Amino acid sequence: MAGNDKFNPASAYNDTQRMLDKVDRLRQLGVGQHVSLPQLVVAGDQSSGKSSLLESLSGISFPKAAELCTTFPTQIVMRTKKAWEARVYTVPETPNFTETACASKDAVQEIIRRVKEEDLKATADVSETVLVIELNSPELPNLTIIDLPGYVHTSVKGQSDDFKQKIDTMVDKFIQDRRSIILAVIPANKDFATNVVLQRAQKWDPEGDRTIGVVTKPDLVDEGTEAAVIRMMQVHYKELKLGYYMVRNRSHMDLQNGVNLAAALAKEAELLSQPVWGALDARQLGTQQLQTAVVEVLAAHVVKEFPAMREEIQESIRSTTDRLAELGDPLNDPKDRFHLLHFSISTLKEVYDAFVRGDYHLHPSMKLKLRAKVQELNETLYKDIKAVRIVRSTLEAVAVWAHLSLRSLDAVYCPIGHRATSEATVTRVKKIIAENRGIEMPGFGNYNAFLAIIIEMVNHWRPIVIAYMYSIEHLVTEFITAAVKYSVDPRIRKQILVAAESAVKASCKKNSEEAITMWKDELAMPMTCNNYFTDTLHKLRNADGHEGEKLSTFHDVMNSNSRSAERIKTPHDNKTYEAEDVIRAANAYRKTSFKRFADAVCLYATERHIMRGLSVAIIEIPKTIEMGSIGEPPTVSARRELLKAQLAKLHDGLAVL
Repeated sequence: MAGNDKFNPASAYNDTQRMLDKVDRLRQLGVGQHVSLPQLVVAGDQSSGKSSLLESLSGISFPKAAELCTTFPTQIVMRTKKAWEARVYTVPETPNFTETACASKDAVQEIIRRVKEEDLKATADVSETVLVIELNSPELPNLTIIDLPGYVHTSVKGQSDDFKQKIDTMVDKFIQDRRSIILAVIPANKDFATNVVLQRAQKWDPEGDRTIGVVTKPDLVDEGTEAAVIRMMQVHYKELKLGYYMVRNRSHMDLQNGVNLAAALAKEAELLSQPVWGALDARQLGTQQLQTAVVEVLAAHVVKEFPAMREEIQESIRSTTDRLAELGDPLNDPKDRFHLLHFSISTLKEVYDAFVRGDYHLHPSMKLKLRAKVQELNETLYKDIKAVRIVRSTLEAVAVWAHLSLRSLDAVYCPIGHRATSEATVTRVKKIIAENRGIEMPGFGNYNAFLAIIIEMVNHWRPIVIAYMYSIEHLVTEFITAAVKYSVDPRIRKQILVAAESAVKASCKKNSEEAITMWKDELAMPMTCNNYFTDTLHKLRNADGHEGEKLSTFHDVMNSNSRSAERIKTPHDNKTYEAEDVIRAANAYRKTSFKRFADAVCLYATERHIMRGLSVAIIEIPKTIEMGSIGEPPTVSARRELLKAQLAKLHDGLAVL
């Protein structure tokens, strides 16, 4: 305590105090921007007596004019040293204020006044810049205090509309930190129950584990109301585990009368020794008792938090190192750019080829299983093409184009073992035969009618193939985007993604062109050398010959009235027989051609141009990228430098510990 001969703080300088020095060094290095540090913060209303309290603790006078209200945090670092010395600076450094060494207390006071008037208060707004005052003296304790701007109730002329909110936010930022010990300054002549700082402390320290109540201005309490103040301190004592302390600092009248700190301390002792305050514990009374308490509390707090601080700094070093590794080295050398580009392409190709093979275990974090999805689309293509029947109705044809999936449609063709010729189908085929009749005799079949039926069927394959190609392109584009994000260095990810998407489009275009060419070949002329066609046609003809009698008998027995189950009974007239035989031939060819076509699209289009072709296209990507375009944005470079500085700061901090 300044000016107190009985207090010998030098004797308290031990291992714990060296820890306090280390914390201050960490704060100077800026480690506090990344890791919470133990600190003692002073909070209260503008007129609560904070400045006078700081004077009593530090021996330095602070401006008290109403127009010079503090709008920035002030950190006071006090150390027990043989010689008096002081220096003042800001964190971070500001262009309009440089570090200043002070030869006297008056010089320090003048700098504080100037800073409040000119430097940090230039806009009359709240500033995050911290004014640091380092004081060395044989009379001072080893203590660091952060004085926060006082809570305000209204904004005044020259202040922004949200000035009050900004002050509240700044103070909350400090007191909500679990490593902050809160000195809550409360004037004795004001109502405790409505005090703002107590309310804020209660919010951020609900258990009262790290809040010390400091009751000021007991000399201004109205005569006869002292008991009420005592009751409030004693009742609230249970809520603040660190307790309440009462101090009497220099008043405005004392300053006008030139009362120095030593005299002020004497007046404090005289006031607090009066019987009216006798109900309070003597350990709660006076600046000396408060000073001893805060030194002990802060020291114990530092000892408690030291191991966790070390762990947090180490964790910050690890996370910062990881973020630097993600950014990689600067791409200033052309050789580095070339190497990075080809390494990234090689990695991308390896990932793509692995998923084409279905080796998903090689890259478990990639969730889109390419080969499995392609197989699923291939099976859907097969089922949808298989679902297209001969001699389709107009409604069915519209459904193909509208939904592009025919699995839910009712079939016109019935499986082998059942007659496949409903009356409506036979009637329509008869019409087709009549429209395409040549010189052939009945019973010899009408090839032109067969061709017309096949062309109609194959035409319905086209929208199915287009939908399949669209799905393949969407799938591969999604996979390539994920693979680039997964495997390519962030610094060239954008360029490679653009080139890779272009390669996907080119491969998908070839894929579509190949599939449509095969579709046109199917459309141009029915053709097969596969015995499966003749074998199937033979089975259909034999099945119809044998089953006809059974179904006729079935109709006679059951007397079914279902038109869908009705069968054309033998013997047939020539036109009916000819229509049924054309239908049998068309069905036999359909079973041959749709399997061939679906397999060909999957094998000769998708496998050739996508699954294998895109792998080759990925290798060619470097040829499409200008080496000059490979680099990193200025924001990435700035981010790297910031992380490097942060990492150096953290390593320095760890060395301090």
